[in-house]
Amino acid sequence: MKVDNKKKIKKKLRLLTALLLLSVTVIFILLIYAFILTDNETLGLICIFTIIILTLYTAKNLLSLKYFEYEHSGEVISIKHYHFWKTGLIKPNIELPKYRLDSFNITENQDPCKLQLSIKASRGNEFCFKYNISNLTRNEVKKIKQSLEEKNETA
Repeated sequence: MKVDNKKKIKKKLRLLTALLLLSVTVIFILLIYAFILTDNETLGLICIFTIIILTLYTAKNLLSLKYFEYEHSGEVISIKHYHFWKTGLIKPNIELPKYRLDSFNITENQDPCKLQLSIKASRGNEFCFKYNISNLTRNEVKKIKQSLEEKNETA
């Protein structure tokens, strides 16, 4: 079974890029109107402040967009979590046998939705991995939860 959020991330990426371009265009037009046509410096400063806020907000959202790919086949669980601009061969963040999975937790009621995995190492150490899975549908989250419960029961 394979679950990923590539389609949703691509839609969100297009939306944020369009929002950024639209806001910059509108603010640019307002700046021309404020400084050239009316000589109103207050409106110009408000426009500059607004474009800085919108640009920072959009840049923050663009930088936080990550693809999430969960795959399990037989005895192996594989998770890839990477930025949208990364291309080429993507190595999994985690690739482990199902018996190494100690426990998991999915927080669905919070925004962002998170997946937390606890993994037993061969020397008895325990590692915890957290992933943002808020761009997945409820059905996809349910599939991941069922597969992890299945893996946890048989381990």
